[in-house]
Amino acid sequence: TYSIHLTKTGIDSLIFSGIDDHADFYQSHQDSVTILTESAIELAYNDKENQAFMNDTTMYGTQFYPEFTSEIIPQYISVRNAAGISVEDLTLSETK
Repeated sequence: TYSIHLTKTGIDSLIFSGIDDHADFYQSHQDSVTILTESAIELAYNDKENQAFMNDTTMYGTQFYPEFTSEIIPQYISVRNAAGISVEDLTLSETK
């Protein structure tokens, strides 16, 4: 999991209502958004660049999986292991 930091706009955004700044989220890829379009507004970031943004008030994008909760991750690992798909780091609760 990776910790994200909310911008002032992110803190005020309804999409992050109830989410703490510096919350941990699951991310399983190495892609990153390094440059936002002129009309995009950054909502969250970390050392892997932009993590969430909005364009106007109708389009949002995230680089992480907001649906992956601390309850879902162990189930995800179990399903992958049962299918013979290895999980590199079984301590997924640690922030990298």
